[in-house]
Amino acid sequence: MAGRFEESLPVMLKAQQCYKENGNRKVRRINNVGLLRIYATLGDHKSCAERLEVALTQCEETDDSMLLYMHAKNALEKTGSARDAEILDDIWYVFIDTHDAEKKQWENYQNMGDNVLKQCNPDAEDDPKNMAEMIATFWPMIKRDLKENPIFRVLMYMLFASMALFVMLQITIKAGGR
Repeated sequence: MAGRFEESLPVMLKAQQCYKENGNRKVRRINNVGLLRIYATLGDHKSCAERLEVALTQCEETDDSMLLYMHAKNALEKTGSARDAEILDDIWYVFIDTHDAEKKQWENYQNMGDNVLKQCNPDAEDDPKNMAEMIATFWPMIKRDLKENPIFRVLMYMLFASMALFVMLQITIKAGGR
């Protein structure tokens, strides 16, 4: 049935009815995930949202819930309207607000994705926002080392003295060139 979602739907609905009475938690979860993916691929946002809510209650690991959400959202973004994907977002954010482990894992994934994008976009290094973030990151370490490490303090004084000397030489060259 791979790639034949219209044909898979009635089969999965029959399986759902069968597993309600005769199945265990694992087969009900697998069937529900299958229905979620079928509905998402077919663009049936209402049924997809219902299946997502049920699937999130059946997840056993933190990665399962994120995988379900991402698959469903990706399929609905391609087949449905923007509003359909927003419905899934609402369900997802309510879920992660009530589940701390998943929320932490989700934020970690988001941060990892942002870092990968920063690494893949070297032109953004000149962005003032990135420069401000970099200064904000390193400034506490610099202050600590200035207080605690005498060698670092001497090197910083030498750096500032060299910069002052450079500026004075540039001014002298400009003034002498008139």
